[in-house]
Amino acid sequence: MKIIVFVLFVLIPLTINSQESGDCNELKFGVFEIYENEEKIGIIFRNDKYQIEKYPNTEELTIGKIKSDKCKFYIKSYKVKNDLDTITWVASYKKEQNYYSFEAKPLYLKISYKYEGRIMKVSNEITDKRILNTFLELEKKE
Repeated sequence: MKIIVFVLFVLIPLTINSQESGDCNELKFGVFEIYENEEKIGIIFRNDKYQIEKYPNTEELTIGKIKSDKCKFYIKSYKVKNDLDTITWVASYKKEQNYYSFEAKPLYLKISYKYEGRIMKVSNEITDKRILNTFLELEKKE
């Protein structure tokens, strides 16, 4: 009887919690393609503290600071260029077959806007020299 109680109250909750927290760990590091309406719109590079977004037809990079809590990522613009950039976004991820779907909403605003899409990990390793140098510069500033 003690074994059954132990399994029900200790092992099962630990297993569930470790599955939840482990589900999105692979989103903290690497290279991801971002899709909107089934169309690839850009690439995201992550190193646990920062997210760098690269979009076609522009050389400019978008940089955000990130924090994560299980499958929720809090993203705030690193370089503020206009008022919209000061918004902290919370992106909730859900594992699908070979990608993650997400829904992002402004964290502190009471509006009903949401942004939906999906990201797919394409590499664990970042090899783009410009991106790696940008990460190094950001780390030096901390």
